[in-house]
Amino acid sequence: MKLLQKINKYSGLTNSVLFASSAAVMLYIARNLVTGTPQFSFMAWNLVLSLLALGASILFVIYYSANKKYLATLLFVVWLLLLPNTFYMLTDFVHVKESGDINLLFDIVMIGLFAMNGFVHGIMSLFIVHRSLLKRHGRRYVHGLIIVIILASSFAIDMGRYLRWNSWDVIVNPRSLIFDISDTLLNPTNYNRSFLITGVFFVTIGSLYMVFWQLSKLKWSKDGSI
Repeated sequence: MKLLQKINKYSGLTNSVLFASSAAVMLYIARNLVTGTPQFSFMAWNLVLSLLALGASILFVIYYSANKKYLATLLFVVWLLLLPNTFYMLTDFVHVKESGDINLLFDIVMIGLFAMNGFVHGIMSLFIVHRSLLKRHGRRYVHGLIIVIILASSFAIDMGRYLRWNSWDVIVNPRSLIFDISDTLLNPTNYNRSFLITGVFFVTIGSLYMVFWQLSKLKWSKDGSI
């Protein structure tokens, strides 16, 4: 019951997130009805993964604040593994091309809405975890940790797009995953693309998160002015 009460505190956030996500799904369904083809079905799956990342961050905060250390730690790890999926959705623009089935602009807007939802889920979950950790740990430590998480997520995006690794491969295929990661880090000259993509996403995610972070610090007066 207490858990449900705490989750209910996020009802406004939950409803708005589900509304935006549903808008993307509706465009996908409309496309399928018009074209008769299930193209871009992977976008719906990626959206589910990004929602799970956001949900994991909220549950982490709930259990972390309740001093449920083991559950909180487990949820934090789950969130870390799912987080790259939120930002990864931006790379799905590589699938946009003139198909003749429907106007190209429709596909751009549809995938853009999916990608924006993913980014919003990722930024929100980062913020939720960030603020929660700041209540118990030093600012430098927490800020540094968030930077490392963004960097790791950026690297994971490249691993997912080009080497086709998934979050669950950490469990089902850890040896091969570790090999690819270590080979990339130990032989950087052979993986210029990986470091380029990692850097691009690190700048993109980090800069947008900074805007979101500063926006959250604004104080509004009763007359609606800043």
